[in-house]
Amino acid sequence: MTIYMYLHPKKQKFQFRPHHHILMIGGLFLILFGGYILFQGRDVFFGPHLSLIEPRNGALIEGRVLVRGKTDPLTKVFINEFESMSDTEGNFEEAIPFAQGFHVVEVVTKNRFNKEARVVRQIVVK
Repeated sequence: MTIYMYLHPKKQKFQFRPHHHILMIGGLFLILFGGYILFQGRDVFFGPHLSLIEPRNGALIEGRVLVRGKTDPLTKVFINEFESMSDTEGNFEEAIPFAQGFHVVEVVTKNRFNKEARVVRQIVVK
């Protein structure tokens, strides 16, 4: 196959040769491989996602406190230093007993690179 390129007023021929195919395929491979490495390395650069559904901040609660939320799948979750684990979809739920009064609920999750996310809620148990 012959492709003509006009760089100057003169016609110059550019022939697409097999080594050009190899260079194009190699470049495409490098781009895809680099994207894959960046995608897989996101846990190294960023902490885990943590969303706390219950309890709400400032909530007035009777009895046990249900702590429920969502994080990355199969991640350790610490609720006031009590260790739990999220399921395969990232959900976690624990009922924690508290005495009556004002309490701070701290939920921390860590990924395998020790990057952490933290949410703190203040509640009153009656």
